[in-house]
Amino acid sequence: DQDKNEVRVVPDSNPKGQEAVMTARPIRVLVLQGEPVTLATFHLETGRSHQIRVQCAAEGHPLIGDSKYARGPSRISFARPALHSHRLSFPHPMSEEPLRFEAPLARDIQELVGV
Repeated sequence: DQDKNEVRVVPDSNPKGQEAVMTARPIRVLVLQGEPVTLATFHLETGRSHQIRVQCAAEGHPLIGDSKYARGPSRISFARPALHSHRLSFPHPMSEEPLRFEAPLARDIQELVGV
């Protein structure tokens, strides 16, 4: 829905659907404000809009702080989707030289997960 800037998971049979491939790997299970949560890494093979947020929510595991795709309120208060791009790599669009970028975990997420 371009008007709402929202996407959703659809069945493979949907002719308007686009392939969205992602791998999730759990790192650690935590209990935050009485709610179990999982710190995880994601590897995207495709780069669809809101892909991580949509696929996690569709599997019943929305991101903390994701008011757009979560199905109901979370007991955990966080001002934004708890998503951080730690490592990003892709080929340069002209030279095809591999480009790699890394960033430390954002301070607000560090505080949230206690690292």
